Amino acid sequence: MAKIADFRFDETTWRSGTPERRMEWKILLEELIEHGDFLAPLEGTYFLLTPTSASFLFEALDEEGLVKLSNRMDASLLADPIREYDGIIKRLDGSGHHYDTAWFQAVDMAKKVVHDRASGVLHRAIGDVAEDEATLRRIFSILFSLRVDTTKRPHAHRHG
Repeated sequence: MAKIADFRFDETTWRSGTPERRMEWKILLEELIEHGDFLAPLEGTYFLLTPTSASFLFEALDEEGLVKLSNRMDASLLADPIREYDGIIKRLDGSGHHYDTAWFQAVDMAKKVVHDRASGVLHRAIGDVAEDEATLRRIFSILFSLRVDTTKRPHAHRHG
């Protein structure tokens, strides 16, 4: 299990977030740093994520700031999983007063399936960063939170 030293967003992205979003991002990033399992050559590196409307740029930097790995992922690869995941969360957030526990469990399972599918997309796109499914799921949560304001979605990161 290779641990990274840190994972941050570019300054423009970080500054664009509200205080609530930055807090959410900080929690997600800390979980990834603490529990993420990265490929061995990335041990101790500092990750920088620069999102644009068209892509996600992942860079692993050494202690001197030199780029050890650079991987630009086309954002369109995650468009469907993000849309599906967002739709499921909207159902969970908006329908809670009408349904029983079995309904919540079924919808939450659908959420997990989409999350797992997204981790497969990430494995194919950034497999030189991480191969561990739990780590890729955490990365998807981060990318999702960049595209959708999860501070307004109570069920965005919870599983039953």
